[in-house]
Amino acid sequence: MVADAHSWIEALTFVLAKPVAPADSPERQARLLDKLAREGTRFVEDALASLPGDPGADSARHAAVRKHRTELTRAGLAAYDAARFTSAALAGLRAGHGDPDATWHRLRMLGHALQRTYRSWAEYAAAYDLGRAVLAGGHARAAADRALPTVAWGLDLQVAGPKARARYRRSRCPHCGGIKELPSQTAYVYCDFCGELCDFDFERAQAASGPAELPGRDELERRLARARAAGDRATYRRLQAQQYAQLATVPGLTSPRIADPAYRDAWVAFMADSVTAFMFDDEAQRLEAAYQACCAAVVLIEVKQQPRVVPASFPPVIDAFLARGERATALCAELGLLAGHPDRLTPAMWRHLERSLFVQPWLPMLDEATAQATLARLGLTASFDAAPPGKRTRLPCHQCGASLEIVAGARRVTCEHCGHRLELVTRQR
Repeated sequence: MVADAHSWIEALTFVLAKPVAPADSPERQARLLDKLAREGTRFVEDALASLPGDPGADSARHAAVRKHRTELTRAGLAAYDAARFTSAALAGLRAGHGDPDATWHRLRMLGHALQRTYRSWAEYAAAYDLGRAVLAGGHARAAADRALPTVAWGLDLQVAGPKARARYRRSRCPHCGGIKELPSQTAYVYCDFCGELCDFDFERAQAASGPAELPGRDELERRLARARAAGDRATYRRLQAQQYAQLATVPGLTSPRIADPAYRDAWVAFMADSVTAFMFDDEAQRLEAAYQACCAAVVLIEVKQQPRVVPASFPPVIDAFLARGERATALCAELGLLAGHPDRLTPAMWRHLERSLFVQPWLPMLDEATAQATLARLGLTASFDAAPPGKRTRLPCHQCGASLEIVAGARRVTCEHCGHRLELVTRQR
């Protein structure tokens, strides 16, 4: 697949009459690529801004810009610039300039952007000819009888890496070692053997929290923001308790034990206390801001109508998440809050739940190498089993070992030998 992606990128230069020569040193080569990457957009902006008010006063270039104003506003000189940039980058690689991995990654990102901008090789070639004509003063001619590349325009360029294999969440109880067999009715997953809290189901939480907004939620959020800005910790904690008391009424979102008044009161108190402690701790807020910045910096692309993470952009998120999580756990331990949780959480169990909740929504967007590295870093490899690749795959039952067939699109599988349920996190496609 990587070889195919490289061939696709090399094909971008088929529109050129002659290749762009590399610079004579790595430093000048880097400057050349930076210049090529930015000059086209600036030219189009200047050309559009300088159009005469009277079309009768147009030069040949102005006439070409005016005629193709819509397309130039939409895509600029993307095709023309991409062809020249790719040619120069490939020439630089052949001359030994630059880091090959970094250059190829940059070219794959460029190629993916072109696939989102144009629908075919023919449209890309026409856009290149338009750019060439505009830059040549409106007089350049399109190349005649140009043979289009045979490689598919929509080829997956592996910008996000090979998609992660399907993974099944295996809820192993940290208290007794049992593996969850029966489907959980709530986001809080309890062990079938000893009854202790053992996992958190993000998908079920999403389904439970999807209905209409809780009454007065917007006003409550505004009051929370005012209390925090004023440094009014007591009011903030009281409002958080009010918010979590509302959430306790949402079916399926919290623990099945929430109907017990003693459990509900203890859960509401723990959540209000822990959130308040985190929100009023300067170091925790610094780490929270760093985490949010890392999440915002993640590069997402679309592959087969699904969002995928560009691998190099994800490791900082894990680092920031772990740092934030350690501070939150330390605060709860320092203040003795975990002892008040009605499920008798230990710091280790708290970390496990937080990490499981964090990784579940990310897994479907990661490539296989990043998924493996992420689960290992979080200590969750044993909690998410990977199925073999393929449209139909086989996976051993976690409970009895029987071989189960997994079909494309499956969300969960019930073993017909022992009744054990396997929950799918990253789905087969």
